[in-house]
Amino acid sequence: MLILFIPLLLRFQDLEPYPAVLFPSGANVLKVSNGTTDLGYTEVLGLRKSGKWEVIDARAFLSPASYQNLSPLAKANFGIEGFDTVYKGKFKTIKKILRFKKVPPGAGDIREAKLWLNGKLAQQGFMPNQVKIHTVTKRISLATGRIVEKIVKDEKILTFNK
Repeated sequence: MLILFIPLLLRFQDLEPYPAVLFPSGANVLKVSNGTTDLGYTEVLGLRKSGKWEVIDARAFLSPASYQNLSPLAKANFGIEGFDTVYKGKFKTIKKILRFKKVPPGAGDIREAKLWLNGKLAQQGFMPNQVKIHTVTKRISLATGRIVEKIVKDEKILTFNK
């Protein structure tokens, strides 16, 4: 049990031990209110030459990495700005026991990431050096299955010049 407790403890701190055996966390629970439920996700948009923002194809953008990593990467500004070296865990007691500091990326790593991002944007026909990141919440009617409302929030434009 002790061997499995350490990866679990790290997992509560949003760290992923590697290699490790992590058991599934179980089914997600949706809150239902007035016959509707909310589903939220992060979208990344690219700018076309016409000046219109369009959703980036996550599979092509992150290939060969998994497209499922797009949301956490976008929330972390793709690691190119706003990097916080102080680790913020979920539980205060665990955070006091495990005092982790994140190592910031070097200037060469950031430059390489920007070039890679620009190349991926160009592959999809988007303008280089900027993406728009926002959180979308779709309110869905459980009776009809239709989207009742679409809410866009936390919108920011991430600029990454070479």
